[in-house]
Amino acid sequence: MLLWDGDIETEVSGATLNYLAEYYNTTHYGYVSDEELPVKRTCHFNINPAIEDREHDIIDAQWINTSKGLCINITGLSERDM
Repeated sequence: MLLWDGDIETEVSGATLNYLAEYYNTTHYGYVSDEELPVKRTCHFNINPAIEDREHDIIDAQWINTSKGLCINITGLSERDM
């Protein structure tokens, strides 16, 4: 976590980001916690349509907890010609 941001940040390879975009964009994942009082949660996975734009500092994808609004921000790593 960054001090100024309450979300979690992570990075994946460009190949992984493209795979996630092709197979998992706009999917929902539901699960029930394994606690004494189970809690049902749903997360939404979303890929930014501008993932090919490497000129700007953008969030490429997010896992969003739909009940709490918490996010895991995902940035794809890429190589650029200097």
